[in-house]
Amino acid sequence: MLTGRPLWSLTADVELKDDGGLVACTRWGDIRIDDDREVIRNSLRRMTLGPVRLENVPGLEDAYLGWRTGDRRPDCAWSAVRRVLDKLTGCVVASLELPDVEGAVLAVVPISSRAVFRIRPDPPVGSVALVSGCELEDYGDQCMMSAESAHHRVDLLAPVAELGRRLMRGGGTARDLADALPLDERAVADVASYLVGAGLATVGRLPDPVSR
Repeated sequence: MLTGRPLWSLTADVELKDDGGLVACTRWGDIRIDDDREVIRNSLRRMTLGPVRLENVPGLEDAYLGWRTGDRRPDCAWSAVRRVLDKLTGCVVASLELPDVEGAVLAVVPISSRAVFRIRPDPPVGSVALVSGCELEDYGDQCMMSAESAHHRVDLLAPVAELGRRLMRGGGTARDLADALPLDERAVADVASYLVGAGLATVGRLPDPVSR
């Protein structure tokens, strides 16, 4: 499971309206939310205020924590919220906090109306590599990664910005990458999960052990 804390928000342009039902007014157009139960309304309202931990939303605590530990039941409250977030294509920002680091260390920001961020709560196993054409803009204590093939960009802040720079020089497993960084293996795996979900990285299969 992820060791970091996922945070969720809506892009700054999104405005929620109640027009005989819940409507999200976005830069891509108006999106009507068919499922407007209270847990969804509360989640979206909080997300308009900035990055939030959705496990703190009343009625979502157990379901969200269950998802983080591998629960995939389609009838749980988090699955309902997830379906709404999928419908809000191009409007959902996924951020990540790491243990012992104050504030978000990365943000997956949509740059297309087709941007849908998907992340599994279990870390990738295998060698992580950036997709072809991935670019990095370096601003010192932070950097921004993007690719023409991706519908998101990823903003990396200290201390994980160095991981972005390291991946630009070549891939490796989470353990390999952590050896050269001020991050532990689990933190590297969390960040790699977000890069994969953003369409900026892939995970290769580990080679089978050689028989002797």
